[in-house]
Order: sequence, then C-alpha cells, then structure tokens
Amino acid sequence: MLEMEFASDKSDITVQLTMTNSQHTGLSCIVNKEDFWAVPPDVRLAAITALQQQRCLFVQPIGNLPPSEQSLSWPHVQQLIDQGKEHDVWRNQLHWLAEGKSPEAYQRVIARLQQALGDIRVRPPSRTREKQPKVVVTYEEQGDEFDLSEGGAGLRTLLGVAACIELADASVLLFDEPDAHLHSAVQRQLAEFLESQASEDRQIIVATHSPDMIDEFSLDSLVWIDRSQAQARPCSDLGKTMVDLGAISH
Repeated sequence: MLEMEFASDKSDITVQLTMTNSQHTGLSCIVNKEDFWAVPPDVRLAAITALQQQRCLFVQPIGNLPPSEQSLSWPHVQQLIDQGKEHDVWRNQLHWLAEGKSPEAYQRVIARLQQALGDIRVRPPSRTREKQPKVVVTYEEQGDEFDLSEGGAGLRTLLGVAACIELADASVLLFDEPDAHLHSAVQRQLAEFLESQASEDRQIIVATHSPDMIDEFSLDSLVWIDRSQAQARPCSDLGKTMVDLGAISH
C-alpha cells in the first residue's frame, strides 16, 4: 500500500493506493478521517482542488544522463517540461532563464548550488558556434575555468538537482538513485544538500542503496522498502539497516 498525506486550508487528506497484484488495484481518499463521500460537498470540493494542485515529478538516475545538451528553442524546452522532462533540459532552461526569460529564477538556482559548492563559481550557460550548437556550462575553481561536460558527474549532478528543485513545478520530487556514479564524498554532499532542500511546501523522496547516502540522512527520515512486505518499516537502528543492506557484515 502506498499512502500520501497532505493538508489543505480546510481539510487533512490521505490518499491510499492499494496493489494486491498487477491486476488488482484500489484507490481511496480519506478527508478529515472520513470517507471522501461522507464529508460535506464544500469539503469534497476543497479536497478535489487540493489534489489537482499536487504534482509529483520523477527524476531519472542523473548519472545516466548525457554530459551535454543540444541547444533547443524556448518553445521546445517548454514542450519537454510540460511532458515532465525537466531534468533532460535543465541546461537549456538555465540558458534561457539567464538570457532574459527569468534572471531571478536563474539566480535562485545558482544560490541553491552555492550552498553546497563553496568556492566553485558557475558561470551563465552559453551556446557553442557549431552547426548544431550545444548549451555549454562552465565553472571556475581556484582561478581556472572548466567545462561542466568534461568534468566528473559530481558537480553536474549537484547543478542538475539544484535546477530541478528550484524550477520544477511539483510539490513532490522523487529522485531515483541520484548517487549513481558518484564517489563517497560527493554522495554525502548530495544527501546533505537534498535534505536541506525539503520544506513544508516540497517533499523530496530519495530511493537509494548507497550506505553513504543512508548514513548522511537523518534517522527519522529513513524507511526500508522490501518488495516482499506490504508496508515499509522505519529504520530505527542504523546499524541493523546497514547489515540488512549488506554494507557491513555485523
């Protein structure tokens, strides 16, 4: 069973999705601890409105994305965003925002990133002069300039995550193994960054097998999901969780 809870101005809403197998599923809605159809019409309407305003974005494993993007027109970028592919075009989106669509939004992304990066300075994206131009993102570290596409996955991942969190029009973000292809130090840095970006208005869910990510998250935010079990269990004992994961032997 998958359960999601949230509150609107007039009600507390719980949506439950029950799957007994691939052929049998059920969806129920509880409003103020009562069945959806048992509450007054105005409360039902408020609940429906609140549900319509919710949007969940699935972010595919970042390490699998190509290190560069072909330059796209703004209408094309918007079309892909409307299809839920924000993370595939975050460089293009940053480029157009910095070029005048919304410089304030671009600066918010960079401000989020600087929380995690310290001395590294990311420069505004630009386009190459090739026949099929690409969007180039460069950064400066200790006085030297580097192309983001030629570097490791760490900075690219952090910048992509920061752009996704700031720009995605979603109240729930599900990151699937964002630690892929990152070494331990960057995995911990990413975990700290993700946890710091969660808020009352945005829930961030991370699916991971990484011991470093798990160790960095606060204990009360961890749940163990076992496909053979109907319900996830809290990870009240980090040592036992690491043994179950196979990260340590005892």
